[in-house]
Amino acid sequence: MTAQNGFLLLADITGYTNFLANTPTEIGGRITAGLLDALVDTVIPPFKVGNIAGDALFVYAPDNGNASGQTVLEAIDSLYCAFADRVSAL
Repeated sequence: MTAQNGFLLLADITGYTNFLANTPTEIGGRITAGLLDALVDTVIPPFKVGNIAGDALFVYAPDNGNASGQTVLEAIDSLYCAFADRVSAL
């Protein structure tokens, strides 16, 4: 495996464990899936979804000149807004 430079973002649902412990399993699972779907739908190039693990979404972009500090900040803002909008809708 070759090391590569790039950008890695981690969107993690704060309070996930407590939320699931205090919510019926079926409802908690659907809400979490909806939140993660909203985040996945927000990811745009040069970023790609690397993995979804539990309540976390891993997003990356290789350092090939297509991503910059500005695009990282825009991606963070987009992910946060998508999450906040979905929570408000709930």
